[in-house]
Amino acid sequence: MKTLRKNFLFWMVIWLVLFIDQLTKTLVIQSLEQKGSVSIFDPFLFFTLVKNKGAAFGMLPNQQWLFLLTFFLLLVGVWVYRKTIIHSSKIVFYGYAFIVGGAMGNFMDRLRYGAVIDFIDFRVWPVFNVADSFICVGVGMLTVCFLFYSKKAS
Repeated sequence: MKTLRKNFLFWMVIWLVLFIDQLTKTLVIQSLEQKGSVSIFDPFLFFTLVKNKGAAFGMLPNQQWLFLLTFFLLLVGVWVYRKTIIHSSKIVFYGYAFIVGGAMGNFMDRLRYGAVIDFIDFRVWPVFNVADSFICVGVGMLTVCFLFYSKKAS
């Protein structure tokens, strides 16, 4: 029963990340389609609508097949190791859930818009989105875990 509950929680976290990501992108598209950019906390934070056809920082533009393949490989890996993931430490558990949820958010954008919707703009860093944030936090969690707690956490 504990495994079923953890499995359910894992997928609920993924769906929550996906929901938050898609909700913010929908609101941004509705608000910024005509404006392009708005100051949120001038001069530090802007919302700027960018349709990114590449990967992080716009690298590898128009390589949709590569991003879709990477997403499917991630899902296969998570499916194969799902029992290990759900019985790992909380940092590993949530790290993987954040990465998968964020990847699903960007995957949905590629299917719906042919590009990833980015909007968080600090003007000193490339524009990014909520999914990217969750992916980075998840990767950070796993990195810390595997570098400093690899024997205990896994």
